Parts: sequence; C-alpha cells; structure tokens
Amino acid sequence: MGALIADLFKEHRGIAEFRESIVGLGGRFAFEPGDMLELGAVYFERYPDCFSNRNCQEVQLGYQMVRICVVEKAIADLPEPSRQAYRTMFFSIRDIDARVDSIVAARGADAALEELAQVERGVASLKDAIDTLPTGMIKERFVGGISNIFNVVYLIKTSLARHR
Repeated sequence: MGALIADLFKEHRGIAEFRESIVGLGGRFAFEPGDMLELGAVYFERYPDCFSNRNCQEVQLGYQMVRICVVEKAIADLPEPSRQAYRTMFFSIRDIDARVDSIVAARGADAALEELAQVERGVASLKDAIDTLPTGMIKERFVGGISNIFNVVYLIKTSLARHR
C-alpha cells in the first residue's frame, strides 16, 4: 500500500485541494523518508522534470507540496488557534506580526516562545529525515521546500522578540 500523502497527492490534482486534505489530517500522517520518496515519485509522475527545460512553476509546486506537509507535521501538537496562526504565517509572511501578536495576546509571550521552540524541533526533526533521502531530484524538492520554512521561522522569532 502506498503512503497516504502520496495517495492524497494522486487524488487531488490541485495544490489547494491537496493542502486542504493534508490540513484535515491535523498532522496525523506518516512522513518518514519512505513516505517522502513515495510522495516525490508521484510528484515527478505528474510533473516530469527535465534538466534542460525546467518548468519553474512546477518546481515551485513541488516546494509548496513539501512545505504543506512539513508545516502540518511541525504544528500538529499545538493548540488549534496556534496551528491556524502558524499555517497563515508559513504561507503569508506579511501576516506574521499580526499572528504573533494574536498568539501572545491569547497565550502569553512565554507560551508563544515555547510553541515556536516546539515548531523548530519538529522542523529540525523533519530536516534530519530529509537529509537521509538519496541524492536526486526528490531530495532537491524536499530541501528546497524546507529551506523556506527556516526563513519563516527566523521571521517569526524576530517578531516574537518584540514581546520580550
């Protein structure tokens, strides 16, 4: 049987529908290296890559597919209002300050810092899993997707620093 996330990517032709199905799982899906490889294989079946004629939009879709999965796994254990805030921040950086302010107002600065630390640990663990993937185009999509997440984490951390 294939990986659930790979099956969902096959089932949902649009990235928005795929994201909705992944969000609906609340982070409760397998996302080990084998699952990543299956997801990557399905992605490349749909969007065959060619070194000499790369479609930048399809490459970006691959990165977005990875970010969707990584974000949902990293925020799975946060309370729902915080999960929604993090979803927004990871996909719309212009909303970071407002979402950080709402988390701090609702839960306090210390809790907000602990939530971010929890997200960072989740992302680091997923990066470690991605690092074990064999060198190739699938790994490239996963590395490209997770690199953006580190940038957003930095921006969230900077925004949280205003509340100390």
